[in-house]
Amino acid sequence: DGCNLMCTFCKIPYVRNQLTSKHPDEVVREAEKYAEAGFREIVLTGVHLGLYGFRKKEKHIYSLSYVLERLAQVEGILRIRLSSIEVNEITKELIEVFQTYPDKLCPHFHLPLQSGDNRILKLMNRKYTVEEFLEKVEELSSALDTPGFTTDVIYGFPTETWEEFENTLQVIEKVGFHRVHAFPFSPRRRTPAYRMEPKVPPGEMARRKKALLALSEKVSKEVRRQFVGRDERVLVEYEETPDGKLQGYTDRYFRCFLPPRGAPKGRLVQVRIHHLYGEGVMAERVWEEEC
Repeated sequence: DGCNLMCTFCKIPYVRNQLTSKHPDEVVREAEKYAEAGFREIVLTGVHLGLYGFRKKEKHIYSLSYVLERLAQVEGILRIRLSSIEVNEITKELIEVFQTYPDKLCPHFHLPLQSGDNRILKLMNRKYTVEEFLEKVEELSSALDTPGFTTDVIYGFPTETWEEFENTLQVIEKVGFHRVHAFPFSPRRRTPAYRMEPKVPPGEMARRKKALLALSEKVSKEVRRQFVGRDERVLVEYEETPDGKLQGYTDRYFRCFLPPRGAPKGRLVQVRIHHLYGEGVMAERVWEEEC
């Protein structure tokens, strides 16, 4: 909990305490209770997940990679997923843990981009450049088996030009995010960005939203199409949809639909992806037994 990034558009540092973390023993005990209750996947969440274990005076007393390694030993938990992590806080040690436990740790990374333009990133007080962001994505892609990438983007930040907005579109396409959470800039009182001028006019904001959503949909389809014919694991989360299909997510966080063949909720099954379906993929079960 807590955040010390001081992004110019965000109020969290003003309303939350300084960084504080649960002790690893407490996290592991919580995971063990979930496993005993029948849960098969856990998601690590936090306001600032990448700085888990950080203390101002002592720096890191424990780390995200350390707690992930311990959680990977918990019997009954079949998948572990990270919620969101800053790209500049993905360490060599963290990547090594993902390499060590490929069957436990989902190769899915939600990396908030916010902007694909260096001038806007500086105005936002983000702690990386576009080049550094892309380098880290390449490092993850080289170390792991086709990881899935999702992101957050803020469009229409004060003073952002159309050309700077287009730079964001280029990064989205270059990385291949299969899901983009797009947010219009929303001025928050008592934040530095609240006073920045000029603001992007409403009509221009609508134009950028349309362009961003169109590109995001195009890129998502391109990425998901690359997985057609591949075998993936799916955790069944819903026993049926209105038309009887089962729903769940793959390790790389593609929404997956399955024919109604009786797989119970909470079952982790092996599937083969057949084709794109809506915002996700359609698949058939390959293995009948739980992975």
